[in-house]
Amino acid sequence: MTESAHGRLLTDDQSLQNLGLDRSQPVSWEDGLRSPGVESGEWEWWYADAHLQSGWFLQVAFFYITEGDGPKTGLIDLNIAKDGKKLCDLHKRIGNLLSEIVVAKDRCDLQYRKNYFRSVNGLSEYHILVDPDDMEGFGFDVVIKRTTPSYRPGSGRWDVEGRHFSWFVAVPGGQLTGEVTVNGTKTKVEGNAYHDHNWGNVPMETILDNWLWGRADVGGLSVVSASVRFRQDCGGREVPLLFVVRGNEVLVDVSDDQLVCLEGVKIAQPDTGKPTSSDCIYLVKSAGDNFAQVRFDGQQKVIASFPYPTTSQEWETRYTRFAGMVTINITDGDKRVYVSDHGSLEVMDFFGRKKLFLGTAVIEAYRTPPSFAQANSHSHGSARPRTGDQFRFRDWVIYQRDIRLILRQYRRKPQRFLHDQSRQFDTMSQNENTGHTATVKQISDKNEQFSEVDVLAMIERIRNRSGEDVAADSERLAAEAKRFYEEQMRIRSQKQRERMIYVTKLALPVAFIVGAWYWLW
Repeated sequence: MTESAHGRLLTDDQSLQNLGLDRSQPVSWEDGLRSPGVESGEWEWWYADAHLQSGWFLQVAFFYITEGDGPKTGLIDLNIAKDGKKLCDLHKRIGNLLSEIVVAKDRCDLQYRKNYFRSVNGLSEYHILVDPDDMEGFGFDVVIKRTTPSYRPGSGRWDVEGRHFSWFVAVPGGQLTGEVTVNGTKTKVEGNAYHDHNWGNVPMETILDNWLWGRADVGGLSVVSASVRFRQDCGGREVPLLFVVRGNEVLVDVSDDQLVCLEGVKIAQPDTGKPTSSDCIYLVKSAGDNFAQVRFDGQQKVIASFPYPTTSQEWETRYTRFAGMVTINITDGDKRVYVSDHGSLEVMDFFGRKKLFLGTAVIEAYRTPPSFAQANSHSHGSARPRTGDQFRFRDWVIYQRDIRLILRQYRRKPQRFLHDQSRQFDTMSQNENTGHTATVKQISDKNEQFSEVDVLAMIERIRNRSGEDVAADSERLAAEAKRFYEEQMRIRSQKQRERMIYVTKLALPVAFIVGAWYWLW
């Protein structure tokens, strides 16, 4: 790979000039629509969160994305928690028609049906409304007023030969007032808030490996941090950054080689079991006695966990959010700042878990977010409500003829079978109903050998076995399918023997009667 193919954060003057950016003066259009095309893979979202009095936490994101070859659609992600306990974690498609979605280019102004996320005074003030009628009785109506300068690290663009992931922080720190609705009950709230904006021209997983991100309002200081890691085939570079501000006074603004990010305590990701950082420390390299350290301690409190849509046919993308404590320790000559308070830490892992597959029946072993389940309930012919903790049976099925074929192939040529398994990723098709990569086969309701309960039980047994070598997975799953198949054959043979015994017992008296009648006649 050439040096030019290595990913980097664009911070040079020429890059800023090419993008029409002023290094020291962010403007309103930077928070407007930045991916106006309709190319597949383009995406964009506007995000806000708030830590409020009485233990409330709010988070919302308005997504504007292209799925496949269709037009861009709107989705809303909503997370509400109180005292560290998750109350809702919803992901809903809102609006499929052009008339239902309005996104401005010159400023932040989005409207998805009755829901909106808009600037009412440049970068200084925002009004956000999430309609409870669209979000299962959860929502809020709040105003955010910025109390710090907007922030952009350099150009805010992580770039790999024109493929990019971009970021703009319109409100590093602000004050929120308004009301939150939970199950129809409204509560007045106020506290500190944050708003940023992300977009890109390719799926993130094609250039990034993972990222850590955190933000907090601590003792009058607003802090924003991140550590973005490129994929190995994009150079594998890690780009950390840290921004600490008090009012209009910037205390720390460093990135890349000016600091390091050290990961601390790791816990098992709730859905995948993969060790995931719940703790990290940013250390600024300074001369003399000057020193800056910021720690995000998630305290192992996961308040949101879900799969993020991905184009990868091999890996799932996993999002994990922690609510914990943030500690800031800054020494500048004879001045020292040491404060601690509540904050947020999130992890986006683009290699969260390997997708499991078995022959032509692909098992994507992750929980389905409610938005996808409800958005596709009609297309799957079922009006039964589904939640994020339920598997969508019709999307993950094992058909008996596939299993027979797999067993036959595996018995004849085990090595060829495993080789063919590894090539499955190149031939998988995109299922147009779900938007997930899958080869879907529908099981017959009349099939006596593999009932719905049997298949669901089988999926449940294998769903947590992830992150292992594909060949080992395939071999083990084939063996499990073989045992399952042989057990079904044993039960079937036993039923056939029982029927034969019954027929024999019934036939003997009949034969005796017929024989006696014939002899007497």
